[in-house]
Amino acid sequence: MNQNNKALLEKMTEKLSTVVQKNFRNAFSTVFLMMIIESIGSAIFLAPMMYFSITEKTTPLTMGISYVLLAAGIICWFLLQAGAFVLFLRMVRGDYVSIGFLFYGFRKFRQFVGSAVFFAGLAALVTVIIRFVIHFTKDTTYDVLAFLDKHFGEINSILVVAAVLLLLTVIISIRFLFLFFVRYDKPEIGTFKSAGIAAGVIRKKILLLIWFVLKSSARYLVLALFYFAASTYFGFKTESAIQSVAHFLFSFLYLLNMYKAFVMAYFAIATFYDETV
Repeated sequence: MNQNNKALLEKMTEKLSTVVQKNFRNAFSTVFLMMIIESIGSAIFLAPMMYFSITEKTTPLTMGISYVLLAAGIICWFLLQAGAFVLFLRMVRGDYVSIGFLFYGFRKFRQFVGSAVFFAGLAALVTVIIRFVIHFTKDTTYDVLAFLDKHFGEINSILVVAAVLLLLTVIISIRFLFLFFVRYDKPEIGTFKSAGIAAGVIRKKILLLIWFVLKSSARYLVLALFYFAASTYFGFKTESAIQSVAHFLFSFLYLLNMYKAFVMAYFAIATFYDETV
């Protein structure tokens, strides 16, 4: 790491520490509320698709409705993320914030819907690529689904595909991580130009950003992994009430520290943008 990056990292770390001391409690409440809203929203938007699949009422019309609702749900999810990004950026800058800023993406719908569709499009692109690979390897020597079913089981193979989908989406989207920030700071320019500016800000600094985010949230990530391992261990040993209570307690601590890690990651991303833009 060169001297400029070291100096930048020290400056951002000092600023992050000050911001976190002042805003962590409010930020944690915001992220917790956001997770609840996302869970409820996912259930609402996915319910029709699950209902039609379970009842075997999958006609072209019902599938079309399901996919439209799924797309709407994804766009709403990104609009909620836009609000979270704006809220954390305002905290970093010392501006006034309230819980209402979580819905800033919906309040400024025309300003942020293009960015939400942009990210949804990237996710759709990754999905199409994965479906293409699965379809063209089916019943061949390199059948991806057959390999996953054999080694992970039917249920777990779905989780593996979902994890790969999420990972690839993150890898493709990371160049445009600052898009919501740019749209907030420069509402007068379009989505694609904003995406270009966002990519320009992060260019040659991706590894530094990843390091800063991981460094900032490392404490809570390590604790979350420890509690997850403990929860999993006691999850297979629920013969007694004490073991069941231990499983519940460690599961709670795992979620608590994961939420805290998310909060630190949001703070780190906003701080990085504010210091490098």
